[in-house]
Amino acid sequence: MPAKRGQSIDKIEVKDTYSPLVEYNGVHKWIANTDILLKDSTKIAKGTDLTQYVNQNIDHKARTVVYSFSNDFLSKISDDSEFQAIGYMQVKQLDYGTVENTFTEIVNDVERDSNTVTVVTPEKPQTPPEKPQTPPEKPQTPPATPTTPVVPTTPQTELPATGETDHTGAAVLGLAMVASAMSILGFKKRKEEE
Repeated sequence: MPAKRGQSIDKIEVKDTYSPLVEYNGVHKWIANTDILLKDSTKIAKGTDLTQYVNQNIDHKARTVVYSFSNDFLSKISDDSEFQAIGYMQVKQLDYGTVENTFTEIVNDVERDSNTVTVVTPEKPQTPPEKPQTPPEKPQTPPATPTTPVVPTTPQTELPATGETDHTGAAVLGLAMVASAMSILGFKKRKEEE
């Protein structure tokens, strides 16, 4: 409604018939689309929630809803003020298809149809959803067995035999031979003296 319209706003209603493809549970919201000046000079800012001033009447069999701004609220709006509100109704889509919606706006007993809004919900695809690809399995590697590295051994150098090794048996044998030789010599010498 324009400002300075020369008459008060006595009635604002919105009638809507909703599609059988949707379910309406009564959730709605109305927002001021202009600044609204009240007769007591207070201002309602654009964007303010006006839902508290709106009554609704739902007929689920006929699938209709009528939203009405309260007479108390409308009587407070200054004739010098613009008035515009946007309404939203929350519906749940029941099935795929095309939903066309045209509502009727009634201001002071003058009816006017809105533009038609079309919402298309596509049918769900008939093909089964693709399974997510799983990464190929990695072949299992046997657990690593720790191996001790072969350390090459350096051969010990052997010193040449110089005869200084302990040969007690050979020494005793040598002494026995010397003693035996001496005793033979001594026996021979005694025999000669006799």
